[in-house]
Amino acid sequence: MQKIILFILTTISIACSSSQSDNVTFDDLVIYAPRAGSSVTAGFTNISNSTGETITIDAITSPQFNIVEIHETIINNGVAKMLKIEKLIIDNDESVALKPGGKHLMLIDAKKVIIEGEEINLIVELSNDQTMNLKTPAVSRFSN
Repeated sequence: MQKIILFILTTISIACSSSQSDNVTFDDLVIYAPRAGSSVTAGFTNISNSTGETITIDAITSPQFNIVEIHETIINNGVAKMLKIEKLIIDNDESVALKPGGKHLMLIDAKKVIIEGEEINLIVELSNDQTMNLKTPAVSRFSN
């Protein structure tokens, strides 16, 4: 009986895991709640690929935002600019950090006011025909 319960719990745990798909992982996913009066925010994560092949992130969508893009912050002549990355390439056995001041998620045009603690859903389409469903609560950008 204990083995059956362990099997069921393991199966449920694997099925509910929203941060891994065929060895692509999104670790430490953080999405800030938009500032008051704003419908734009940012998200950060570390994406690792151990699929045995190079993959690309072809698209990211969210039911809470009209647009989700991956951007990279660059400094040109002392001025910071954000450039949209059409497809993020991640080689096998490599990771890409989405972090402040570098590559990051931009969640644009919230469909309604997003508050701290509200669950944000992301749908990630990978080049290996995988679709990942990620969930994380919106956090305050001012929390420690």
